[in-house]
Amino acid sequence: MTTREERAAQLAAMDPSELAALVLAHEDRLSAVATAAGTAADNMRATIARIEQERANLPELPPRDAEKVLAVVAEWCNESWEVGGIDAGDLAWRLQEAGYPLPKDGARHTNNGSTR
Repeated sequence: MTTREERAAQLAAMDPSELAALVLAHEDRLSAVATAAGTAADNMRATIARIEQERANLPELPPRDAEKVLAVVAEWCNESWEVGGIDAGDLAWRLQEAGYPLPKDGARHTNNGSTR
């Protein structure tokens, strides 16, 4: 692995057109990452808004059930943060498997987020 100083020397020795192409490629990667992050943030905001809308339809849970549901949600949050690739459909499936299905028009959620 090269040090920062070694990489700076390599860049200084590059032909200007090669350096320009490298900078443009880097900008393209940064733009793609920013776009993906923006899309993920938009999806998360939409999911949060949908959850907020559906919260009013949820029945009041006894304290013990609420603890169980929160344990499922906490585990899902941790795994989502640490592993990734987990979405709200996975949470719905986990809640259903724990005996707490979401009040959705009778649809049954699978572990990949689809319904059947």
